[in-house]
Amino acid sequence: MMDNEFLCPICGGLTEKINEGRTIGTRCTQCGWSVVSTYTPPIDEDSTLYEVRVKKSNHPDGNQIKTIASLGGINFLQARKQIIEGEFIFRGKARQILSVRERLGNVNLSFEINPVFKW
Repeated sequence: MMDNEFLCPICGGLTEKINEGRTIGTRCTQCGWSVVSTYTPPIDEDSTLYEVRVKKSNHPDGNQIKTIASLGGINFLQARKQIIEGEFIFRGKARQILSVRERLGNVNLSFEINPVFKW
């Protein structure tokens, strides 16, 4: 038996780890007994409202404009204007901001996040 294996308290069989989504625990491979709990990643417990501000860019390319249009739910011309004038602001919780940061980085748009974003 390996060090990280545990025996079932009901039948004495080996148990296996459960790690499905936010559910963690262990279950018996023989009788099905299990014990589970939930795990919420710390980023999802962060209740801070963050703000992403895209910095001015005089010559945004098509991918940059499409990204801003998609994030802001605005049309192509509005997105272009907001990039050129440095007016695009996105507000959200940590998990949303993580996604926005990745998308902006993928199209090489400069931005700042306030308050300091530790994720």
